[in-house]
Amino acid sequence: MIDTWIVVADGSHCRIFSSDAEMAELTAVKEMRNQHHTGEHRGHSAKGHDSEHHAEEAKFAADVGAEITRAVGAHEVRDVLLVAPSRLLGDLMASLSKPTAAHVTGKIHKNFVTVERHELARRLRDALAESHDAH
Repeated sequence: MIDTWIVVADGSHCRIFSSDAEMAELTAVKEMRNQHHTGEHRGHSAKGHDSEHHAEEAKFAADVGAEITRAVGAHEVRDVLLVAPSRLLGDLMASLSKPTAAHVTGKIHKNFVTVERHELARRLRDALAESHDAH
C-alpha cells in the first residue's frame, strides 16, 4: 500500500503522485484529462458560459473523486492530499463519500497542475508549512 496520494488538479487536467508523508520525492501514478469539455463557444453570455464551464469541471471533479474512492477502497492508498483551485477543491470534496473524505489529510488551494515534478515537491512542502504556521 502507498502511504500518500497527492492529487494535483485544475478544471481540465489532473496529475496523481504517490509519496511518503515527508514528500521528499513524488512518483507519478496517473494522469487524467477532462473529457467533459465541449470546446464549443456558442455565444452564451459570460454568466451562461461560466456556469456551463463549472458544470464541466464539476463532472471532471466527480471523475477524479471516483478514482480516489476506488484507490482508497482497494487499499492502494491511505492518505490523500488535494491540491486545486478553491472552486475545484470544493467540487472534489463534494464528490467524495464520507469514508473516502476521511482519508483527505490536507488541502492546498493552489493551481500547481503545470509545475514540474521536481519543483512540485518543494512547493507542496512550502504550502503545507505555511498552512501550519497560519494555525
